[in-house]
Amino acid sequence: MEVGKDISTDELQKNFDAMFVGLGLGKGTRLSIPGEDLSGVIEALEFIEHVHTRPLHTVPVGEHVAVIGGGNTAIDAVTQAKRLGAREVTLIYRRSELEMPAYKFEQELAKSDGARFLFNVAPVEIVADANGHVTGLKLVRTASSNGRVLLLRGTEYVEPFDMVIKAIGEQKQAALLKKLFPGLTLDGHGVVVHEPETGQTNLPKVFTGGDCANGGREVVNAVAEGKRAARGMHVFLGGSKVPDARQPSKSPNSK
Repeated sequence: MEVGKDISTDELQKNFDAMFVGLGLGKGTRLSIPGEDLSGVIEALEFIEHVHTRPLHTVPVGEHVAVIGGGNTAIDAVTQAKRLGAREVTLIYRRSELEMPAYKFEQELAKSDGARFLFNVAPVEIVADANGHVTGLKLVRTASSNGRVLLLRGTEYVEPFDMVIKAIGEQKQAALLKKLFPGLTLDGHGVVVHEPETGQTNLPKVFTGGDCANGGREVVNAVAEGKRAARGMHVFLGGSKVPDARQPSKSPNSK
């Protein structure tokens, strides 16, 4: 059933004593540069989905692949493209290596697979041939500090690529959340405000976890938040407090 179409959230809150909202992120964030819709440009999650759902020999991959982004999804796309047979895979990140959010061991994995890294450069245009297929990326050098990125005009240059994978994150679904739950409180970043230990929101019956509650993290974070919300709902419905499984239990003889 589709919430908001087949059934309303008002009905759900009326008919159920508690509910959990675990809405994920939406479409990939756009680069908003010329050439973004060319043949040979793909979202990282779509590319990774193809790797996991199709016969590997049917998943298209370029000879020279650019992956734009600095998170764990970008690293995943880099390693998958390399293992699919790309001759060269280059990760492009607009900040420095020290500012890269991907886990260090993931970065080392990509390097061990032969990936190339370009830091402090940002794409300003995706270049194509006469047939509209990707032939390269126009990049500009950057300076980054304290979370800010400055484009250094006059430093533009073109790197040759025949495939571009975008891994710069997905959009938060704040508008959908506001539509489904008009009274739900979101913070300035479109994330649901909630009690950290229980997942309870400002709507007493509504509990939350996952991307809509943490801004977009890993599956393991969503699982942990789901468990915390389950314990929170249990207490909300009149049950006794359930110990957090992460905390070691005391033996009967302990003092």
